[in-house]
Amino acid sequence: MINTVVGLLDNRSEAEKVVHDLEREGFGRDHIHVMTSDVEYERELGAAGGAQKESGLRFVLSKLGLLEERRHEIGLPAEDIRYYSEGVRRGGLLVTVETDESHADRAAEILEEHGAVNIEERAGQWQQTGMTQQPTMGKAGTTTEPMRTAEEAKIPVVEEELKVGKRAVKRGGVRVYTHVMERPVDEDITLREEHVNVERHRVDRPVSDADMAAFKEGTIELTETGEEAVASKEARVVEEVTVSKGVTEHIETIHDTLRRTEVDVEEFGRGAAETPSGFERFDADFRQHYSTHFGNQGQPYDRYLPAYRFGHALGSDPAYSGKDWAALEPDVRRVWEKKQPSSKWDQMKNAIHYAWERARGHR
Repeated sequence: MINTVVGLLDNRSEAEKVVHDLEREGFGRDHIHVMTSDVEYERELGAAGGAQKESGLRFVLSKLGLLEERRHEIGLPAEDIRYYSEGVRRGGLLVTVETDESHADRAAEILEEHGAVNIEERAGQWQQTGMTQQPTMGKAGTTTEPMRTAEEAKIPVVEEELKVGKRAVKRGGVRVYTHVMERPVDEDITLREEHVNVERHRVDRPVSDADMAAFKEGTIELTETGEEAVASKEARVVEEVTVSKGVTEHIETIHDTLRRTEVDVEEFGRGAAETPSGFERFDADFRQHYSTHFGNQGQPYDRYLPAYRFGHALGSDPAYSGKDWAALEPDVRRVWEKKQPSSKWDQMKNAIHYAWERARGHR
């Protein structure tokens, strides 16, 4: 299956580097396209003569209708086509690479290495500054059908892939405030004071020698002392509050439903001598299985025919090659019930499983 990788570059030098790296990686020159609205750049290439041929580039001046015509084949939404058109109108260069599925990721890596823009983010910036509302090629409001000719019809097979990423979101937190509070305190303290007492006593006794020694002029001095309260404050650390952040991890399972285009091919008008192929090759086998398992339930074969076709399509699809039915059954059931809401899974799963096994050649 051919994939088309698309990238918008902001300047000419990066676009040239992309093309150079793509050719160096082995991508064919005829599968690399560069679209630009720079007329002067085109004139330079025209004047260079063989230089354009040598580089392998094919420049299409403002012909983004080519991208619109192949939109369904490439798988781009109409809105992305309009964004890429706007990018080219603003001076960018659009590089498209046609390659097989196994090399598509490498082509995308080369574009990203040289600064290919995220078209959704860029479109958001344009819309804030005023994006030019230019109509895309084709009538507005219509969908371009796959290209059809008298000899062939191309039916795109589209399959969704589930991409799961993660982003940081705020879950809450802790805000810590500190403030100073005051409180009155009372403390008792005992204070000591001295007092001098003077007492007089009348006596009548003879004078002693000590009395005679003190019988002279002099001064005796006694000092009273007292205590008073003195207060001081000392700050001490009495508690610590630690605020930290820890990380825990958990596994969350994302449940979703992926869609994929299923193409059933039914041959008709085949001559009797021709060898049947595809689903028709098992028609007789499926009818025998129906007769054995469902024939006595009063429902015609046509009632179970969609189930046999569905199971055969699953078994023929390379995407389900090597899958185990037990692991595959829950997803198959969801797809079946979405496509056939009126048919009960328990009634049809036997037919679907059998057709799946037959298509894989296990029965």
